[in-house]
Amino acid sequence: MGSRKKRIEMMIKVREVLKTGYPPGYEYRQECRAAVILFGIGIIPGLDFFRKLYRVFGEVVRVENGRIIPTGLEAEPFAWLVQGQEGMFAPFFLFLAAMSVYHYFYYYRGAKSIYLMRRLPERRTMIKSCIWGPALCMAAGAVLMAALRLLYYLIYLLIIPAQCLPG
Repeated sequence: MGSRKKRIEMMIKVREVLKTGYPPGYEYRQECRAAVILFGIGIIPGLDFFRKLYRVFGEVVRVENGRIIPTGLEAEPFAWLVQGQEGMFAPFFLFLAAMSVYHYFYYYRGAKSIYLMRRLPERRTMIKSCIWGPALCMAAGAVLMAALRLLYYLIYLLIIPAQCLPG
């Protein structure tokens, strides 16, 4: 029961940290959901890696009596298999960049809190609340992209026989 309480406390702390990265009163959950959806959409075309890997595997090995026998051909390089996948995440990063600008203009709406924010002794508070949340999401997206690339590379090394690897 103690671990559940700790998880709940940790989730509350994460929410509080997230709230400081957005303008006061801003509904950041919708923005986070949209970012997750855009990131997921970026992953979907990347699954083409498995189609290409299957084709390359079929070229470098043949199966006889249930045994995998290398043909002696060299496999396509890993970079060719994942070529162009980073571009699929462009909408994710562009959305977050646009949201940073939107956060600034958010202060001009409603109660016109831009005037209050400009009078604060700590001038960086407004800039931090505009940029910090999207920047954190961008960093998390970059880390997830690198982890995905590493996972694909490990799968590539596991599937393609060592004597068929390029170079």
